[in-house]
Parts: sequence; structure tokens; C-alpha cells
Amino acid sequence: MHQVLFGTLNGVKLKAGAPVLTSSVYADDLIIYGQGTIQETLLIQQCLDDFCMWSGQRIGHEKSYIWFSKGVSSETRHVISTILNAQAGHYQHTYLGVPIIASRPSHFSGLTSKVQHKPQSWKARLLSQAGKVTLIRAVIEPMVLYNMAGGPISITVLDKINSMVRGFFWHSGDSKRMHMLNWKILTMSKRDGGLGLRDFRSVNDAVVFKAIWKLSSKESENTMWVQIMRSKYLARKCFWLAREGGPSTRLWKAILALRSKVSAHITWQLGTGDKCGAFGEPWHDFWLKVQAPISSQRDMVVTDLVQQGGASWDPQRLIDAFGFGTALFISIKFPVPPLNALHQDRLILTTTRTGKFSFKAAYHLLASSSSAVPSMHTEFLKLIWHSPGILPRIRIFLWKLLWDALPVQGSILNRLGSPTPPCVMCQQGPENTIHALFLCHHARAFWFASPLCLRFDSSIGSVAALLNSLYTTLRGRPFVSFANLLWALWKHRCSFVYEGKKFAVQEALYQAAYYNQLSIASSNMTLSRKLGQPRHEAGHMDGTVAQGMICFVDGSFDTSKKGGWAFLIFDKGSLLNYGADSGSVSSPFLAELKAMEAGVRAVIQLGTTCCLFYTDCQHLQQVLSGKAPPDSVHWMEYQHTVNLLCLFRAHEGFKCEHISRDFNVEAHHLANYARANEISFNDCTYPLFNFRSL
Repeated sequence: MHQVLFGTLNGVKLKAGAPVLTSSVYADDLIIYGQGTIQETLLIQQCLDDFCMWSGQRIGHEKSYIWFSKGVSSETRHVISTILNAQAGHYQHTYLGVPIIASRPSHFSGLTSKVQHKPQSWKARLLSQAGKVTLIRAVIEPMVLYNMAGGPISITVLDKINSMVRGFFWHSGDSKRMHMLNWKILTMSKRDGGLGLRDFRSVNDAVVFKAIWKLSSKESENTMWVQIMRSKYLARKCFWLAREGGPSTRLWKAILALRSKVSAHITWQLGTGDKCGAFGEPWHDFWLKVQAPISSQRDMVVTDLVQQGGASWDPQRLIDAFGFGTALFISIKFPVPPLNALHQDRLILTTTRTGKFSFKAAYHLLASSSSAVPSMHTEFLKLIWHSPGILPRIRIFLWKLLWDALPVQGSILNRLGSPTPPCVMCQQGPENTIHALFLCHHARAFWFASPLCLRFDSSIGSVAALLNSLYTTLRGRPFVSFANLLWALWKHRCSFVYEGKKFAVQEALYQAAYYNQLSIASSNMTLSRKLGQPRHEAGHMDGTVAQGMICFVDGSFDTSKKGGWAFLIFDKGSLLNYGADSGSVSSPFLAELKAMEAGVRAVIQLGTTCCLFYTDCQHLQQVLSGKAPPDSVHWMEYQHTVNLLCLFRAHEGFKCEHISRDFNVEAHHLANYARANEISFNDCTYPLFNFRSL
């Protein structure tokens, strides 16, 4: 009944050709759209009264608001508000914490005040920087991201939030401290030398990128939001070639501003060719420079450019559409139309493995920057973040050592342009990080008395030289023990400097031993969780396997992208056929694909309909057995996977199982031999003893 009543409403149409909006529902909240007339208002009220009578629910008038457009007179506004018993809304109102209208920085005052007051309630003086990182990532970042659900946030607001988060990380309670490192370094990934905090400007761009993906991928073209955006701003125009032109929303302006930056990382992977447009879509190198010559060609898709059957291009259509020069380029780059009838066209994000869009991938793309630390320090970074048992606050301490960002008096004064003072403990050397932790005679005595019994060369003059020396010295030794010793030395030195306590080597060593006990307990807890997980053994050979036809396949790959692949077919325990090939492949998985394809085709040539295939590539086995989707592979290997999957499924008697490398030795050696010697053979045309000695 209510659907009939809502059908009588005129609703709101943002532009000619746009879908009519009458209502939208979220949880137990309802938004009704209609024209600002008395008649429309009476229909809405009748519908609401009927709903309340049928359901027994009541409308919360104290929480109900009406937003009017500029064309509604003040008298009509008063009458409508009286009929619906609701007050007029304004920009200060929020829905589930998000501003209803947010076009100015002042509209986000609620968000900035929340971000500002959250750290104050956490007693920052009692938190370590490791704890602050956890709270930033677990509370502040989701809070800001949630507010972006309504659209991009003003850059002014984002910069203010970045500043507040940066201050919370470095400051201690009410006291302000020097920021020892740039905010850009903190927002880099841990692999690149940062802490993995999010820069909210890049998060904002990632939200816009998600909107770009929905508008261009055509996967969400039936959703209401995409239909409204297309009808309002595109209207038979290609998304990638559309311009602003006329009044537009904050979101659309952000989309146009970011579009050119992300277009280089998006491409179409053609399948049937009926979804990718022939013009203005990224499927060839000149796609941004070619527009439809006449309006009737705007809706052409790639499949319209090929002859019937899709085996070759239609030369006349290609020239008419693109001109002779571009048509010649396309026909040279694609001698055969790059179509595949086995799957649909897919829009690919080239920076991801599977080609699928993800918010994480979008953020890393927009926030990407080269590694901030020298390549020689990457191994030290791995020790910091991946060594088991190190306490979080000690990891942050080691990370600051990597950047020479420890709050040593000399480092602080150097940043202010003042000369380095002498060491406060021995008065015999400069007050810098290297001297304080390794070259001071108190530090030397500590390290020599420690279980590691370390001595450091006094000629070490930089953090880079120090880290190289440490990495060489600690190779083969437990890094966690060194980390705990260094932390204990630092804590006792701080007690000497700031509290006047006497530095005692034995007390510092006892403290380091205590940290070692905590590390061991932490490692044991992690290990017990891992051991408690059930382990599932992969496929194995048994007596039933050897009774029928089986095929062992394997691929080989090296860093120069040379590949080899091989198969061995057994029938009732006897070797029936084998073969191998080699060539250039982009990944180990592609070599495994080629090995399986060669084995399947060889079995088909033998005329059998039942065969069990064994591979030591578990991902390939999961795809062929239906446990993993074909689009879970790398996007450049997707078409090979689909072709193999269709070939495999065409024979119901073909099954695939995972097998350990130990049971696939012959196929493994044969594939390695084919790759190393760049040979190709099939149908038992090569003596087996040539590779069995490998």
C-alpha cells in the first residue's frame, strides 16, 4: 500500500534523465524527497499516517527535520513544517555524527573538536609513543574516515587534524616537545622507514578515488548514486573526458581534480569487449587523445570494431573511428583483437596484484613516495619490526635511533643551530646519540660487561656507519637481547641526566635481564597461538592414485624471468608420456600455469577422459578445484588462468590435487633442466637420464 502512495509522489529529479528520488532508508531512519508544495506534503503525511497505523510505530517529531531548497517561499515553508510537525534543518545538524550539509571548514568543527579532546582524555603523559601510535590508528583514523563517508573533507580541516595528531605523538601531556622528525616520515610505511600512520590528505584522496572507480568501472552502474552522478555530470559523455562546466558539488570537483593523477594506473583488461567503450576508455595508449568523431559513435564498444567472430579487426570501422594513424597503431600493437569470450571486460588497478580496487591500495598509491631510508638500513628495519619478542616501546626507540631522532641534548641543539655541548656523563666527548649510547666510558663499560661483550670503534662518526657495524656484529646473535640491553642503557642514562641518579652498570644489566624475561614470555605466547592452530596436510599419494592415470606438473622460474615447465604422465604406475618447455615468464605462478596447461593438453591428446593432476602450487590447485576464484591471481595472469580453468572444466574426469615438493621431484628437476638449458621437447623425445642427475 505504501508503495502505491509513494508512487504518487513527484519526488526530486536533480536533472533531466536522472532517476526520481522519493525516499531512502538507513536502519530505522527515513528520508523522503518531494516537491515543496502543499499537495505533495499532504501525500507524504498520509503515507506516514498509514505506516504508523499498520506498524504500530510512531514518528519522533523532536528528531525530525526538513530541508528546503532556495525556491520555496517562507510562507510555504511554515505551512509544510506545520503539516509535518517538524522544524527546519540547517547546516549544524548532523546525522550519526556526520554533518548533513558540509561545504565549509566551519561545518566540520564537531570533528576537529573530537580529535582535539580525545588525546586529552587519554592522559598522554602516561602513554608511550608506541601506545600513542596504537590509539591514533585505532581511534582517530577511523573517526576521520567515518566522517569522509559523506564526501571529501576540506583541506584546511585535514591539515588541522594532521597537526593535532602530530602534536599528540610528540608532546607529553601539557608540555610541548620538539618534533624530531617530519610528519611525512611518520606517515610512510614501516617498510619505507616510517611508522605507518595515515596522512589524512591522502586518505581524503583515496575516498575520492573510490568514487572515481565506481563511476568508471561500470560494476556499480545500476546503483542510485552512480545513476544520479552520471545523469547530472556526464549525460552521454565519457567519464575520463568530461569537464566541470557549470555549478557542481564539492565531490565532483574533487573527482575532476584527482582524475588525471590516477588515470595512469587504470586500464581495461578486455574480455568479450562489450563493456569497454571504444572511445575515452583506457584500453590503448592514445585513449585520452581520441574522441568520437560523431555523436552516434559515442556508445560504441570495442567489440563493434571487430569482424564477426572476433578473430580480426574491421579495417573500415577502425579507420572511420580513429583515423588512419591511430588505427594503424592499434592494428600493429594488437595484430589480433585482444578479446576473450571466456570472461567479461574488467577495469584493472595496475598497482594491485589482482587488479581489484581496494581502499588500502588506493591510499598507498596516492601517498606513495620513495623509501626515506638508505637501502643499507632496510635490513635493520626488518630486525626492528619483525624480530619476535621485542616490546612495542623498544621498537619505537630503535626506530628513532635509525633516524638519529633520540632526544639527546646535542641532537636538539643541532636542530636549533647551536653547537654540540660535551657529554653530561663523562665530559669527554660530544653529547650526541653515538657517544651517549656506545662511546661514553659508562656505555663502554656497560657493553663490555653485557652478555654480548661488545666493543665499539671510537672512529664511528655517523648513525649510518654505526648501523652497518651493528648489523655485521649482531649477525647470528639474538637481536632482541641487544635491543633490551640498549633500552636499559638508555633508561638508566635518562635517570642520571634528569633525576640525578648514579649510573650503575650492574643495575642496568639487571634491568635488561628483566626485559629479556618479558620478551621470552611474549614470544612463548605468540608461539603457542601458532602451534594451537590446526595444520592441514596437503594432498598426498596413496594406493588409489597409482591405479589410474595421473599427471605430475611443475614450473621453474629465476630472477631473470626465465621459466621452464614440465609434466610426467603415469598410467597404472608406469611412465606413459612426459615433456618440457621453456621461455620467458613474468612470475613463478605463470610457469606453474603453463606446466598445468601443457599437461592437460598432453592428456587430452592421449584420448583419456579421467586423470588426476598433481601440482606443488597450492594456489593453482585451489583455483582449479573451485576453492579460490580465478580473479584471485595476478591480473596479468588472469586470462591464462581463465583459459586453463575452462579447458580443465570441459572434462569432468579431470581433478587436481596439491602435493608436497618431496613427491614431485622428477617434474621439478625436469622443469629446472628445461629452464637452465632453454630446451623444449614433448612425447618422450628426450632421454630422462639427462636431468635426473641434477
